[in-house]
Amino acid sequence: MLEVVRRSTPGRIWASTIGKKAVMGVTGLAMLLYVVAHMLGNLKFFWGAGSIDGYAAWLRTILDDLLGHGGFLWVMRVGLVACVVLHMTAATQLA
Repeated sequence: MLEVVRRSTPGRIWASTIGKKAVMGVTGLAMLLYVVAHMLGNLKFFWGAGSIDGYAAWLRTILDDLLGHGGFLWVMRVGLVACVVLHMTAATQLA
């Protein structure tokens, strides 16, 4: 007898080419937003050392109560690495 394997929703999305293209679109947009935010943050350099130091301190204290000091940055780093890995994997499998 043939056994039917049920996939979860993420599994069904990943199994289709349209789903992989959607993953590439979402991860590509997330990476683009990161690059734009990073560029805007780095432009504070031109307003002086105090401006960029204040920005760096602010980044470390975002959601401080929930994630701890610097926790937001680690969430962003892990998310960015996940986006890069998913984007590259989907591109390789689609090619």
